Amino acid sequence: MKRDCSKLQNKCFDLLIIGGGIHGAAAARRLATAGYDVALVEKGDFCQATSANSLKILHGGLRYLQHADFRRMRESIRARREFMQLAPHLVRPLSCLMPTKGLGIHGKLAMGAALLLNDVISYDRNKGLESDKHLGRGRILTEKKAKKIISGLPDNTITGAALWYDTLLLNSERMVLLLLHQAAAAGAVLGNYLRVEAVSTGETQQEVTVQDVLGQKSFAIKSKMIINCAGPWVDGLIPAGKVSKEKMALAKAVNVVVDRSYFGEYAVGLEGSREYKDKDMVVQRGKRLFFFVPWRGKTMIGTTYRLSDLTEAPPLSSKNDIEEMLDEVNALYPAANLSPKDVVFSHVGLVPAYPAKEEAQKDNPRLLKHSEIIDQQDGILSVRGVKYTTALQLARDLEKLLGNKDIEPTNPRARKATAEMESTPAVYSSLRERFPHLSEQYGEQSVMILQIMDDEPESQTLLCAVSPLTIAEVLYSVREEMACHLTDLVLRRTELGSCGCPEESVLRRVVEVMARELDWSQEQQYEELNAITELYQNMNVQIP
Repeated sequence: MKRDCSKLQNKCFDLLIIGGGIHGAAAARRLATAGYDVALVEKGDFCQATSANSLKILHGGLRYLQHADFRRMRESIRARREFMQLAPHLVRPLSCLMPTKGLGIHGKLAMGAALLLNDVISYDRNKGLESDKHLGRGRILTEKKAKKIISGLPDNTITGAALWYDTLLLNSERMVLLLLHQAAAAGAVLGNYLRVEAVSTGETQQEVTVQDVLGQKSFAIKSKMIINCAGPWVDGLIPAGKVSKEKMALAKAVNVVVDRSYFGEYAVGLEGSREYKDKDMVVQRGKRLFFFVPWRGKTMIGTTYRLSDLTEAPPLSSKNDIEEMLDEVNALYPAANLSPKDVVFSHVGLVPAYPAKEEAQKDNPRLLKHSEIIDQQDGILSVRGVKYTTALQLARDLEKLLGNKDIEPTNPRARKATAEMESTPAVYSSLRERFPHLSEQYGEQSVMILQIMDDEPESQTLLCAVSPLTIAEVLYSVREEMACHLTDLVLRRTELGSCGCPEESVLRRVVEVMARELDWSQEQQYEELNAITELYQNMNVQIP
């Protein structure tokens, strides 16, 4: 998977996908393996925006029982299972808890019935999965056990807890990269840092002018059809007069990562203080939930939502965002005892929402529930995705729609979505034992890192031991994954910066390796280091 802008020019692709988040990556993989000649461009780095900013849970749709939306539940269950089959190294079962109390919808009887119904609807949730990935049945825990796990709750009226299982996505960015790798192996041509400047549509051929942000040159890409997966920017490519099924606003979603561990292996949902009503709910819970998710020895907490205006710059968590989040968390769970110095990272993304009809809805918006594909009848299909989990299903819907429109692939023979891997040399076995994190983080791609280690023994050097990172991983990220900036590597190719800003000494060692590969001047090395520090400062989190 190499960045080569020349391959995007002087030909006409079947499909040009705009956007390199989860929906663009899933579409590229699905359509390239179906035989379409696919190109994909991303204005920044792959998975740089909303797709990287979440609580990392692949939901099976338990909360959709409140809407009696069984179709959406089935979609989520199938999609979750497909991700687990696709990348077992990146997912693991997650035990989830929610306290029960009283005799209403929060009580043991109602929650027990919901868990039973969830198990019935998800009867095939473990089909085709290895036994260590199986998700168990939901059940109600006793009051004694619930209070032992969720100690410190101010509410002494809890009667137990509802336990169910979902899946934790260990690295949402590497999942996107895996899909892109598989798309490239099937023939797709990919490019990051290619900003769309203009779109020109015709009856049989579309043309998109992009600017190479790195090379500061512009060129045209031709295709028979454009698939617009630009996330929050999707409407910018919809011509005037084209109206989607539902009007869309954008909600700024914020999560924080705190340097604390609270409930062991359990993710725990606790009710916040804000009243929340959704007219589509059959059963109203009344308040939004905050989830505490165990994450690499720390805890992710979220999510808050607030209507937001779209800007070109990625949204950032303000000091006010974090303070409001911590005030809310400390109020509903005083034992958390959080202060801003405990926040080491924040996730911020823009997600589709309904426009606010009342002032109060701006700080408590209703999110759009269903993804949609807008057929603009002018050579563009625009994708509004509302959920990471169902991106693979949306890609299937795209393929079906293209078939219905009689848009045939250039190469109708199915292509392989994985590159042919040579048999693993015996020497790699010892390297795998020395560096177990490689298989855990990179899966099938780890073979290429091991090959670098074998060919260049000095690349086996550890640059960081806390979040294990070797020189070989840096070389691989630059040579095979289009890492163009330090931020690309720290935040999206590796786990180095996902739990806070790395030590300056580590960053300097990484920059030195990247500088040799990318021929950076001393001035650019300084700029790269400054950019990563500025990014964490803008998150309003603690920096070592």
